[in-house]
Amino acid sequence: MSGSGRERAIRRAVAVVAAAAAGIALAACVSVNRATVEPGPSDTARHLAAGEYQKAIDLQKAMRLKDPRNRKVAAEYVATVEEIKKAADAARVKGDYAAAAGTYSILVGSWDEDKAVAEALTFKKSDLEAGLGICRGAIRGQELGLALKSGNYKKAIEICQAALKEQPQEKSVRAEYVATVQEIKKAADAAYGKADYVTAAGTYKILVDSWDEDKAVAGALTFEKSDLEAGLKSCRGAVRGQEIRRQLKAGDYEKAIGLCQAALMEQPKEKSVRADYVSAILGAKAAGDKALAGRDYAAAGRIHVLLLNNLGSFEGLDGIGKAAAASLKKDRLVETIRVCIQGLTNSGLAEYRKGNLEKAIGIWDSLLVFDPGNAEIKKAVETAKAQLGKIKRVGV
Repeated sequence: MSGSGRERAIRRAVAVVAAAAAGIALAACVSVNRATVEPGPSDTARHLAAGEYQKAIDLQKAMRLKDPRNRKVAAEYVATVEEIKKAADAARVKGDYAAAAGTYSILVGSWDEDKAVAEALTFKKSDLEAGLGICRGAIRGQELGLALKSGNYKKAIEICQAALKEQPQEKSVRAEYVATVQEIKKAADAAYGKADYVTAAGTYKILVDSWDEDKAVAGALTFEKSDLEAGLKSCRGAVRGQEIRRQLKAGDYEKAIGLCQAALMEQPKEKSVRADYVSAILGAKAAGDKALAGRDYAAAGRIHVLLLNNLGSFEGLDGIGKAAAASLKKDRLVETIRVCIQGLTNSGLAEYRKGNLEKAIGIWDSLLVFDPGNAEIKKAVETAKAQLGKIKRVGV
């Protein structure tokens, strides 16, 4: 063989070896890539350690789907599900019902109907559903306890109603609902006993508004809706009475009478409403008479004008008494107002003559508060103000 022939043969041999080497390398790369991409038991363990139970199950299902007859894969699948069930049970024992419920829910939602898998497990789907129900009940109980403790009674009832709607045949849920309503009623009664009528009224109203007509619920209670309505009515009357007395004590007779009239319009035949109105009228009259006796004509005038203007709404009310009723007649009120007008007119005039213009204007302004149409006093005020303005300008 010539020199050139040997060189060509060597080059061909090298090329074949290189191609073979490249093929081996490519096969090795493919094998490595396949090992990297394809999931395995180590990935499942990583998901389990991280608490990523749905990912762990999905991974095992994918592996089993790819190789359904592989016993080792099936065994790993069962072991994974058993491990997750164990984690759910552990969380439940520790009282971490939210975590337990979430894990049970994953197991229920991912339940495999394949008999080979189901029969290999140490538990059934019904066991998971029972565990999930217990956890949800415990979570509901915790939320319910917090709502009751914080006085959020509306939320407490809503929690019970939602649970009963979800599980209408569950006796324990209904019993919990009844017990909750009973406890709220007890809280309302306690507030009423302490004369905290605002709180009691609010609680009774929540019970009335959320009343359940379901006979199984209503029939198990120790009270009826009418009892709640009566309690609410009584509280509202007590609150109104407290507010009226507060306004009378503060000397705001106009507001006290206004509250009574609003209540009387709403409940015209209610004895307690009429009694409150009588108390307001008598309280205002007594204050007006006291002011008159002390020659506080401004206060006396305001109160007696208020009574005169509202005479039609309380005239003839039972409980006013004959003597008080006589003093509340129109002619007596008009006469008292006239005395007040005259007293303020004279007092203002006396100050005006002394040169105390600002004091005179103040007295006459107090008269105009309850007798705004008094033309004579209006003119007197204008005159005094004009003179006071001249004096101030001269002084400047």
